[in-house]
Amino acid sequence: MKRFFGTAMAAVVLFSVLCMQSNAEVVAEYGKGKREDINGVTVIHLVGSHREMGLQHGNLLKPEIHKLTNYFFEEKGAMFGASIGDIRAAAAVIEPFIPAKYIEEMKAVAEGAEIDYEKVLFSNIFLDVVSAHWVGVGPQCSNFAALPSITRNGDIVHGRNLDWSADATIASVNTLFVYRPDDGIAFVAPGWPSIVGILTGMNAEKLSMGEMTSMSSDASLKGMPIMIQLRLLVETSGSLDEAFAVLRDNPRTTGYNVIVADAKAADAMVVEQSAADIFRAGPKDGFVHRANHYLHPKLQQTQNRYMAMFYDGKKSDTYYRYQRIEQLVRERSGQIDAEAAMTIMSDQFDLSIGAVPDNLKNTVCKSNTLQSVVMLPGSGEIYVGFKDIPVCHDYVRVKVEF
Repeated sequence: MKRFFGTAMAAVVLFSVLCMQSNAEVVAEYGKGKREDINGVTVIHLVGSHREMGLQHGNLLKPEIHKLTNYFFEEKGAMFGASIGDIRAAAAVIEPFIPAKYIEEMKAVAEGAEIDYEKVLFSNIFLDVVSAHWVGVGPQCSNFAALPSITRNGDIVHGRNLDWSADATIASVNTLFVYRPDDGIAFVAPGWPSIVGILTGMNAEKLSMGEMTSMSSDASLKGMPIMIQLRLLVETSGSLDEAFAVLRDNPRTTGYNVIVADAKAADAMVVEQSAADIFRAGPKDGFVHRANHYLHPKLQQTQNRYMAMFYDGKKSDTYYRYQRIEQLVRERSGQIDAEAAMTIMSDQFDLSIGAVPDNLKNTVCKSNTLQSVVMLPGSGEIYVGFKDIPVCHDYVRVKVEF
């Protein structure tokens, strides 16, 4: 490991952390909800019943909802390679698996924003359609969670990069949501206007969560959409066992890896799942981490042909990101804090060539990193990189008072 350390440091991208609580500006209010601008980050506070939160969401983000849905549905006619016709056909299959409270919330978002409910529904299920058919979007995203035994201050530190698109239109509407539901656990989640589901989140029970798509031939649309399933997890779970039960006991669609950390228990888990199978593993040497490939032998068999499709059978991208994160976490064992996590998630060193590449293909921070987040579930702090793609710089610190 020592021989990599100097190279690793040379590969770090300079970033700044903006501590912004004094710079929070209330831009608008609707009902119990409000919209803030915090050092250039849009923060939306949603409070109450699912209908109330949906109306707040729709009204407070109306311009952005129109911008995003018009972009996909009118200009492009597709979402990440899945045609609107494909998504419409899939909706008839997948919508019955969405809990009624989230249907109510989506309809309220549409009402508040004055758009068709169909567009909101499609925005919340497209990932499952894309993942089930493997069109358009490649398999990307990275997560690690370091336990107190290897962190600087005895906190859990959870780093997460979401690598979807280098599209400036999508990046321009990155949003941080703070939910306080009447019938669930308060939580904070990075997301986008019109989407009530989540892929990243941290709740008042001191749980943090991050997802990574993992290609699998074991796929079905007869399941709960992953973004809705993860919203349910964060909104209802107070422990790793409860979080795992949400993933295990609800019908699933296709391949995903999910990392969940629990600051109360000083523990974490990684869950690898497909439509039919689900497996849980704990930390090793004080941390868990994943990218976009399975480690479980049974699930690995379901993605062999996809690895050949995307990588010509070579171990690249997801494997190199997985190895690089492990290397960086081990190098910093005992010293990991929010700043160290941001350094890890900002890393642009490519292990396959031993240098920083021009294309950021096999790197932790990629050319299409759309959101970069560091979560401290014990303290309620979240650091978000939302700005110019790749977004692994200019992180804004938000301290959530649940």
